[in-house]
Amino acid sequence: MVSLKEQVENLKADLDERTKELTFMYSISDIVEAHGDNLETLLEEIIMPLPEALRYPEIAVAVLDVSGDTYRTSDAPVTEWSMSGDIIINGRLAGKLTVFYTEKRDVFDERVFLQEEEGMIRAFSERLGKIIGRVWSDQALVEKTREILKLSTPITKIWDEILILPLIGTLDSERTLYMMEELLNTIRDTGSRYIIMDATGVGTIDSAVAANILKTSRAVKMLGSQMIFTGIKPEVAMTMVHLGIDLGEIITRATLQEGVEYALSEKGLEIVRAEQMSE
Repeated sequence: MVSLKEQVENLKADLDERTKELTFMYSISDIVEAHGDNLETLLEEIIMPLPEALRYPEIAVAVLDVSGDTYRTSDAPVTEWSMSGDIIINGRLAGKLTVFYTEKRDVFDERVFLQEEEGMIRAFSERLGKIIGRVWSDQALVEKTREILKLSTPITKIWDEILILPLIGTLDSERTLYMMEELLNTIRDTGSRYIIMDATGVGTIDSAVAANILKTSRAVKMLGSQMIFTGIKPEVAMTMVHLGIDLGEIITRATLQEGVEYALSEKGLEIVRAEQMSE
């Protein structure tokens, strides 16, 4: 018959195990919040506390396989004292979580993992599938958004050292910031000195967008290049005046053609029309 003291000790041991399991499960949210934008780091970090949640943490190892990538808490080879949980993402098997012990304990003859541990591992595997699926969806959305932004802000090299960036549709802060990043990268890659930003296709420009355009102009200047702003519609110009928006040092021209002619003249070139050549 089990003594009262033994019953108390067993109960305390069980409570300690449940506390470790709960601590681990609660830690997942903090890890996701800290590393949710980097899937590789997230998966490396999220399995690290798992061995500590098991009955024998000093000999426990966790291995996560997802879409051909493997994350481990130790390089020890998988043993027979193990259990696995499937990683299901969007209804499809995407990987497997394996937890094992590197050494045998006498109690393993009866049961390697406690029933509660098995439940925790299955629950963690299920939660991992949801976390990874959400990160994949977020990454796909970001990539799709960047593709759309890239299509909506095409940067074209029309002549040696001359770029044209036509602005089309509605401009918002996110789009103008992306535009600035792409433009500066293109200037760096092509060595262009004259950047013609044409606003013929823009319906309106608010103060936030104008501020980003000014920042872009200053950044372009820091790279040794010059920005020329063209195609501002009369109604857009009036709105900008009413809002007190001043483009300051940015060179402006009424049309894209005038902007191109200005850039060419700065290079010592000019556009010669066919009728001029025949005279």
